[in-house]
Amino acid sequence: DVDPELIGRFGAVSTEVAEALADGAASRFGASIGIGITGVAGPDGGSDEKPVGFVCFSVSASDGNRITRSTRLPGGRSDVRERSTTVAMHLLRRLLSGEGSIAASEIRAGVRAAGRRSS
Repeated sequence: DVDPELIGRFGAVSTEVAEALADGAASRFGASIGIGITGVAGPDGGSDEKPVGFVCFSVSASDGNRITRSTRLPGGRSDVRERSTTVAMHLLRRLLSGEGSIAASEIRAGVRAAGRRSS
């Protein structure tokens, strides 16, 4: 469960909430890795600050390592949801391989590759 004060302070779609979701998932299931994803898949609900397609990700490990990122994904609701899982798995792979640093351009490249597979 995410603390309502955290949501009140940062909004439901934020890197802070994604981190809380990742930590909560690992804790709830007794896992050494947790993944949190929160975003605006659309078609409604976007704002100027957080438009449709804006998604926040966090992958956390019990050893304290974490990768947290946000990006804007293209496409409609189903595209955003599918691409979000691709990005999350990419971040998980990076965390597990010790490649914690990831640039936004790498996220976009992964999204483009996912789009080609689903076409």
